[in-house]
This record gives sequence, structure tokens and C-alpha cells, in this order.
Amino acid sequence: MAVNEISDFEKHIYNTFIKVSRGSSGKPYKTRKNFDDLLEKKEYAYLKKLSNFFNRFKHIDVKEFFSAPYELYKDEKYFELDYYTTLKAVKAYSTIVKKNELLDPDEKQQLQSILKSFKFIKKFCHEQNINVDSYVNHKTNNIFSFVLHLQEHQVNFYSLLEFKDTIRNIRLIGPEIIEFMFGNDFYNKIETFRTKYIVSKKARMLGSYALKKIKNNT
Repeated sequence: MAVNEISDFEKHIYNTFIKVSRGSSGKPYKTRKNFDDLLEKKEYAYLKKLSNFFNRFKHIDVKEFFSAPYELYKDEKYFELDYYTTLKAVKAYSTIVKKNELLDPDEKQQLQSILKSFKFIKKFCHEQNINVDSYVNHKTNNIFSFVLHLQEHQVNFYSLLEFKDTIRNIRLIGPEIIEFMFGNDFYNKIETFRTKYIVSKKARMLGSYALKKIKNNT
């Protein structure tokens, strides 16, 4: 690819930005197909920065990243592309992710996240050539892989509760390391999360179904 050429991934980033920014205010939008004139604009440099960012942090969903400030700042109508190259945008995304993680398990965002988690787990197990039941015991550089995935927001904690060894392994790691990695008194809230999951009307049923499905398809 030539130096001044926009990649397919960068086109996806830009069109996702258009979709989110227009859709957040209920406006119609058209995805851009011709990017030739964008090469001469400031937006091209911002797009390159965002491309590097998403390639570095592959666990961050592009659409979720662009949507975050609209969820956080309800009164704001529009965020320019350059805004997303700032630390403010990263902080907005982190704030929304943490907020959504604390939602009750039956909330729509949690249910969507649970499904997404099992898709990731299936892919990871296939790549590592392990069976699904072994997932929470797999290690990367002597650290339980699922803990790293949880830190990177690749998996939802409620989805991990379908595995019998999850809490045992977290206890083995200990409160100091868990609090250093997650903060927010996460270690002491584990039993609360488990209780919420057990009494949930939708999440536990979904988690059980999703786990059985990826076991059968792996």
C-alpha cells in the first residue's frame, strides 16, 4: 500500500465514525466510498492516528469507542474526529466500559457483552487448541489468561461464572493483585456479582446456553 493511501480498515474506522456521529442525533447518513479528497484534509492525519491506536489496542471495539462520549455527555450533539485522538476520548471510553460492567446482568448491554464474550472464548480456545472447559485454567506467561482477557474487556465477568474454576482461580491470585489490575473493590464484590448472576432471569440462562453451544461447536 502506498504511503498516502487509505486502508480498508481506515475506511471502516471513518465510516463507523460517520455512522455513530450521525446516528446519535437521529440523522440519516451515507457511508463514504470515495476517499481520494480526504487525503488532502486534516482528517487524514487524525484517521492515521486512530488506525494506529486501534491496531495497538485490538480489544477496543471501534463503534463502542466512538459511541462512548455520546453516552457519557448526553447534552453534546457532535464530537469531531480529532476529539477521538485525545486522552479525553480514551477516558470517556474507559468510564462507559466500567459503568456498563456494573450494570445488572439482565441489562441489554450485559447480555450483549456475555454473547460477545463466548464468541471470544470459542475463538481463543480454537487458536490455543484447548477444549472450552480448560479455558479458565489456561495460562499466558504464568498468569491465568482469562484474567488478562477480563482486564482487556475481551470477556464479561458474568460469562466467566459459567466455569466452575473461575472464582477459585481468582482466589488463588489473591486480593492485592486483583485490586491492582481491576480496582473498584472488585475482589470484594465477586460474591455480589455471583449472587446477581444466580438470581438473574435472562443472563444465567443465556450464559448456560452459550457455553453449551460453543462446547458443541468447538
